[in-house]
Amino acid sequence: MIRFHWNLTLLQFASPKLAEEIDAQCPIVPLSQRTFHPTSHLIDDQHAESLAQTLVERGYSPRVESASPSASTPRTSLKPQT
Repeated sequence: MIRFHWNLTLLQFASPKLAEEIDAQCPIVPLSQRTFHPTSHLIDDQHAESLAQTLVERGYSPRVESASPSASTPRTSLKPQT
């Protein structure tokens, strides 16, 4: 089977512990369209910007990356604040 997921944002956490910590503060699981690993979730693009803003407000520093240099929609990778 081959699946293409359109209009989704990939969230990748640095560790399962960080994913659990963030999910406790701003629930990710209800937004998740698909979970690939405790550290990787696909969420609908419509939730990505507000989730990133919520994380910033709670002291996290999400890093936003494009899937490719020509991609028009950024993808979000969440890392712990250093």
